[in-house]
Parts: sequence; structure tokens; C-alpha cells
Amino acid sequence: MRIVTTCPQEYFGVSRVFEDGAALGLWTHIPLETLQLPLEADRIIFGGAHPVYHVLLDRIPQEKWVLWTSPLLQTELARVEMEQLLYFMREPRIRHVWFGEKEAKNAFGGKSVHAPYPIAVDRVKPSGPHENKQGIGFFVPFTNPQKNVFNQLAAVKLFQETHKEVSLWTGGLTPEQTRFAEAVGLQYKDIGWRTGRDYYDDLHQRMMSLHVSLSESFGYGALDSMLLDTPCLVSPAMPWIPKGLGLVCGDPSNPQTIANCISELYFTEPPPEVRPIALEVARARNDSLKMRLAEWENLP
Repeated sequence: MRIVTTCPQEYFGVSRVFEDGAALGLWTHIPLETLQLPLEADRIIFGGAHPVYHVLLDRIPQEKWVLWTSPLLQTELARVEMEQLLYFMREPRIRHVWFGEKEAKNAFGGKSVHAPYPIAVDRVKPSGPHENKQGIGFFVPFTNPQKNVFNQLAAVKLFQETHKEVSLWTGGLTPEQTRFAEAVGLQYKDIGWRTGRDYYDDLHQRMMSLHVSLSESFGYGALDSMLLDTPCLVSPAMPWIPKGLGLVCGDPSNPQTIANCISELYFTEPPPEVRPIALEVARARNDSLKMRLAEWENLP
């Protein structure tokens, strides 16, 4: 089965899924901006929703799928996404919709399928060792509503009331988020949106990172942090992270609770299990995805 995946390069989360899968040899990924027809493939998987896909549905004769990475909460908060998702579920030319969120697959049934996302561990590498870690890293897609940005910015400000020496390092806050950070007097450094090796370097240099989101279909940023030996504070939306490590903040809606969790994690020696757990998560998810891909070859 020859699989080609495509999505716009600006779809960072979807691109990460497709690029990691390509790095593992599971499929060939072609950014939508460079996609040329005809395609040498048996199946094409579109990532997310884009107007160009509607044109390609008639021009591509091969079997067509959609990967939907947005968790249902994000789909609800960004109402246009729900309309796009429902369109794909109704569109007969789309054979299957692949959800990373198992609950979404179970809710929709029918032509929906579920499989975990691939993780190409060898891609997550800094340029070199960083012995003098400092500050808190906060690198998420800031325009996604379920990322809980304001609560986390407020939590860092509360933490800084007793630890003024600790800065927040972030990249790509929206104008509204920037105004909020300035209004509350947050000490932070916005170094701009980072990708590739720059992103891994920035994450590796931090004492800890934040990913206390309201909903996730996985959470690549948290896994990247753990692979780089940087403990990441998360929410219960990422159940693959064991609770016993002190990395899970139980109430992502409360800035003070998040601030208390930051204080506990920042001044605690990182658990030695952080990277080994991330490696085991990657291995298990990759094995599961390969099994699903083999099963999907026989789907009607």
C-alpha cells in the first residue's frame, strides 16, 4: 500500500504527524504547496481541512482519507472546524476519517477510524548539550483555543511574585496574549515561533516547560520536552503521562493551582524516568500505528 500524505506547511500539528510518519518510512509526505498530480500512490491522506481539498477530490482518483487532529473541544471552540469535520463525515468521496482522539472515533462511528500518531524520536535532538538550564519554556500553537494560554500566563505571573528571577521563554504569542502578559506584569521573553533544531534547543535549555492544556488528541510538545530531559507540566488531558512523576496538574482551569504545580516542579530534581517513559510511549505508539496501517489495508 503506497500512501501519500499532504497538508499546508502552516498546519504545524498535522505536519508533525505526517513528517514523523515519513521519517519512519510509513508513507511519503508532500506539502500541499508542492503537491503535483498525478500521484504515484494507492491512498492519499489529507491533513485537516483546506479549500484546495475540495478541488482535489475530483482530480485525484485514488482512495482519499482525512486525518483530523483537532480534539473535539477545539472543534467546538472553533465552530468553523465542526462544519468542516461534518462535511468530511458526509462526503462520500472521503473513504475514512482518521481521528487521533479515540473518543471522537467512537462517537462518530461509521467510516471513522482511530490510531495513535507516529513519533520519530531521532528527529528530537538539540544541537548540543545545554548544562545551564534556566527559566520556563512555553511553546504551543498559541492560536488554538484549547491550549489554555491565559491561565498558564497568569499562573507564571503568580509564581513570579515569589520567584522574580525566573523568566518565561515563549515564542509567538498572539497580540491579545501579548497585551495580557504586559498588563499583568509578566516577566517573559518572546523569541518568536520556533521550528526544527531551534525549537529543540530552546526547549532543551529550559528548567521545565508548560503544556497545561484543556484538551489534547496527543501532545507532541510535552513528549518533545520529556525526550529532551526537560520536565513538562501537563494536564489530565494527556493520560499517557504517569501521575506519580509530579508532572500532572489536576486543575488546568485554576491559575493558582497551576502556579503551585510550577513551584513544586521547578525546584525539584527532575525524575530520572522522564526520558525513558517518553521513549517507551514512542515505541508503543509506533508499534500500534503500524498494526493499524496493516489492518486498514483490508478496510472496505
